Amino acid sequence: MPSVSEAFSLTIVEGMACGLVPVTGKNVYMPGLKNNINSFIAGTDDDYKDIITKIEDKPDILIKMSENAIKTAYEYSDEKTYSRYLDVMQK
Repeated sequence: MPSVSEAFSLTIVEGMACGLVPVTGKNVYMPGLKNNINSFIAGTDDDYKDIITKIEDKPDILIKMSENAIKTAYEYSDEKTYSRYLDVMQK
């Protein structure tokens, strides 16, 4: 997601739900993204290059990150969202 800026990317959530590990720029806002935990966040063009090199050199790092990405995406599931809305309406 090499956008210059993004408010909340549904594309990222959808990818994470499928087990993909997003690579984003630092100006892409999405609560729950954690660099090197469930995503890669680049601040510069060199950061993007470093991320690609890291993935090529150690592809196994994506296994745990993929699991973490799925867990993060679940926080935006219909079930969780419904529960949050219900909670707000009840208050």
